[in-house]
Amino acid sequence: MNDYELEELLKQPYNADDVNPVETQDKKPSWNSNQYYEALIPMLKEYEGFRPKTYTPTPGDKKTIGFGHTGKYAVPGGVMDESKGEEVLRQDAEARTDVIRAQIPEFDSLPLEIATQLGQSAYRGGITGSPKTIKHINKGEFKEAAKEFLDNDEYRDAEARGRAGIRKRMEAVSEALSKPGTGVTPAANMRPGTL
Repeated sequence: MNDYELEELLKQPYNADDVNPVETQDKKPSWNSNQYYEALIPMLKEYEGFRPKTYTPTPGDKKTIGFGHTGKYAVPGGVMDESKGEEVLRQDAEARTDVIRAQIPEFDSLPLEIATQLGQSAYRGGITGSPKTIKHINKGEFKEAAKEFLDNDEYRDAEARGRAGIRKRMEAVSEALSKPGTGVTPAANMRPGTL
């Protein structure tokens, strides 16, 4: 898939309001795992940037190396080349996507734009640490989820803590969640008596 095709896939509208829930009950997602990672990995690389040596982003943060890796390679004095950084980034992205998939059962039915934004947030631990936001997503309450996600001290205090960059990332998640429609197959959001 080239960049143009990926960009077009990310632009697919997902307004569920005009869809007949009965007809789409068994609808499969319009994207696959490869497309998801083709969108997610470059996004993470841009947000995280590459650092070849272990460092501490801000006082009190975990030691970090490569593309935001905080695991076994982030040791004092650690060094990593960019090729290894990309390999570790993919492994970390897969592991953290598994976490968000476990918390949001309909994850694979979401539009690609929402899935990748949730994936980039899960990579840094944002969405996975916001149970109220996840609860709203699982209920199909996406506009509420968008508001809830930004209603926290991490977002409000980011600049004061020297982490202004996370605001942009959090706003991207909120923006994706607040678009029209739910992105989840409409039948998944049906409540008794809604037909």
